[in-house]
Amino acid sequence: MAVILVRTLRVGPPPQTDPLAVSLSDGVSDSGERLAALIRVPTVSIEGLETDSLAFAELHEQMASLWPTVHARLSLERIGHHSLLYRWEGRDPQRSPVILMAHQDVVPADTSDSWTAPPFSGLRADGFIWGRGALDDKGSLVAILDAVTGLLETGFQPSRTVYLAFGHDEEIGGVAGAGEIAAVLRARGIRPAFVLDEGGFATYGAIPGVDRPVAVVGIAEKGSASFRLTAYGDGGHSSVPPKEMAITMLAEGLSRLHAAPFPARLDGATAALFQSVTHAMPVHLRALFANRWLTDPLLLRVLASRPTTNATIRTSTAFTMLSAGTKPNVLPDRAQAVVNFRLLPGDSVEDVAAHIARVLDGSGMDIERLSGSEAVGPAPTDNSAFRFLARAIRSTHPDSGLIVAPYMATGGTDAKHFAGLTDHLYRYIPFDLHTARDGILLHGVDERVAEDQMIQAVRFYATLLTGLDQFDAE
Repeated sequence: MAVILVRTLRVGPPPQTDPLAVSLSDGVSDSGERLAALIRVPTVSIEGLETDSLAFAELHEQMASLWPTVHARLSLERIGHHSLLYRWEGRDPQRSPVILMAHQDVVPADTSDSWTAPPFSGLRADGFIWGRGALDDKGSLVAILDAVTGLLETGFQPSRTVYLAFGHDEEIGGVAGAGEIAAVLRARGIRPAFVLDEGGFATYGAIPGVDRPVAVVGIAEKGSASFRLTAYGDGGHSSVPPKEMAITMLAEGLSRLHAAPFPARLDGATAALFQSVTHAMPVHLRALFANRWLTDPLLLRVLASRPTTNATIRTSTAFTMLSAGTKPNVLPDRAQAVVNFRLLPGDSVEDVAAHIARVLDGSGMDIERLSGSEAVGPAPTDNSAFRFLARAIRSTHPDSGLIVAPYMATGGTDAKHFAGLTDHLYRYIPFDLHTARDGILLHGVDERVAEDQMIQAVRFYATLLTGLDQFDAE
């Protein structure tokens, strides 16, 4: 008991860095109207459907009109037809560049859902900009371009070259967009000091027991693999069903997979997150996380009890698609399901394939791999790049007691395509997210961002860019 008490009382905050000096030029007002204009262009990505070239052409015309200074002063390449790569020459082009990312595409919006305003209206009301893409990820795109515009108009030139990489197909994997941008930069020998993409937010109430705001910066992201399972049976009339049918055999196989989850483990980015916030927890929770040598089994059970935290401690299994039968009175001769796994760093696509084969051994089912991408990270946090980003984040929350902490993104981002260029891949959107108030807005009904959050986001990117003078890449 004495050991537990001592370890608990010894927990202190991790080393803190001073915020960067805030820099925001004049001339970047009304970001909300520019965001609303982009929301009104439905650049929707749908798996298996052709890209809407007309929508992206319209978006690019809007961008050229809304940010003429950027288009006059920065070089621009179109890559993969619709992705955009801007280059802002630095004062010292020999220094390793930085890459700021956002994506132009959005997920579909079901207009039958109860949206407060039509999802592509770009309505400005009640202090918010409403519509699909406001948070994910046109808000970041607008904030980056507004920050760059404001700095250009003051005559500012960054100390090192800055790339702005805006992919067009992130919502369906990003292969033709960010993947092609990364390939182009790789072929040119570009080795960025760091990459900053979408990801975490400054969260309020997201971590149980922590009443201070926590800005979570993604240092890793889970991989993804999908498999199609097919069970076979005798077809025929439903009036004489056999003992075993394709659908029942498929159901048995899915039940086996559901009953055999991947083991839970608290390590990597998730462990780093809790380590960063333990000092701000009430004493009973602090005791649990300060004494993991004793409490890990209990912690894992608690984390596994909630879907949001369970996804951070294991490779997850999700049954996403089913197909069988054509008529109510006909037995299908096959039944199929698609299962999606989200891979924890340390687990590979091959590990998932072996797991399925082991669990379904003897079932007679066919197992077909449909897609697979490996987990990425974790990126280092004990380096100048992470400390610099933390300083920029704190500059937008100077008096809030904000904690900057690493975390793992459970969904995919375009950043993964840059893993071959640098290990310093980070994910952060400079907006506040209040768990109780905002619910699930990403990809959800009534996606929106507050007008004052757009001001904050522009300030963040402007501060980061002007602060590059104080950044020494390791």
